[in-house]
Amino acid sequence: MDFHNYSLSLYESRQRLEDSQPQPRTQIVNYYEALNPSTGKMEWDGWLNSEDIDERRAILEDAFNQGLTLNIDTTPIETD
Repeated sequence: MDFHNYSLSLYESRQRLEDSQPQPRTQIVNYYEALNPSTGKMEWDGWLNSEDIDERRAILEDAFNQGLTLNIDTTPIETD
């Protein structure tokens, strides 16, 4: 067996191994922060699942009820 066939066989076996591995399920989240408009200080912050509308609505209502300004970073971030 020459070098070309050996390296091709090695490459294909590595590809089969990588393809057989389970793919991690990633979750897309957004960062949010609630600011006090009178002081400009951040009151609370966290990560929000971008697909969970109920959680987003609850956070928005909490911020509104406390008189805070809610900023949600719309750039999605993938997490494991």
